[in-house]
Amino acid sequence: MERLINKLKRSGFLPESAPSAVALAGEADERLFRAVISDPTHVLRKHLPEVRQLSYNLRPRPHGFLLPSKDDRNFLSRLLYKDMY
Repeated sequence: MERLINKLKRSGFLPESAPSAVALAGEADERLFRAVISDPTHVLRKHLPEVRQLSYNLRPRPHGFLLPSKDDRNFLSRLLYKDMY
């Protein structure tokens, strides 16, 4: 994909400021993850862990789910850990 985007930039079909394939894939992953979190009837919602119940106020978190064991091969696990630090 990166080679195709670079070739399109060289040919003038894309501007030089066009995002890379990695940036486009990361943005698409983030949009899908936000859609899964915000829609309770989403087909992937059943694969998310339970929501944590907190009785105190801390800084805002990217999500309120319990964290499973880290696995970078799994889409949902990877995005649950993405904005941890």
